[in-house]
Amino acid sequence: MNFETLNLRENGAVLEISIKNPPVNLMSGQMVGELFQLTGYLMQNQHIRVVVIDSANEDFFIAHFDLDDLVASANDPSKASRYPDMNILQSLGLAWQNLPQVKIAKVDG
Repeated sequence: MNFETLNLRENGAVLEISIKNPPVNLMSGQMVGELFQLTGYLMQNQHIRVVVIDSANEDFFIAHFDLDDLVASANDPSKASRYPDMNILQSLGLAWQNLPQVKIAKVDG
């Protein structure tokens, strides 16, 4: 899988992910979509036992959500959560919470 905002390296049962959305790793709509795609991949590839997430930027893990993308997403019904009482980031968080893999975030910045 090739992503714009994520670099993936699979090493046996470990998947290493580097977040790379310069200049400050904003959580963008693109990144959210890629993380949902990755969620599906991890659900179907349970031979991956551990997911390690770090940042390609030594100063920022994730700065914040891209506010322009947030406004655009709020006005685009195709980017809405499937659940009316939950936003798309909450849905993403629950999807990752329910993955069978151990998730490790290497936060330094």
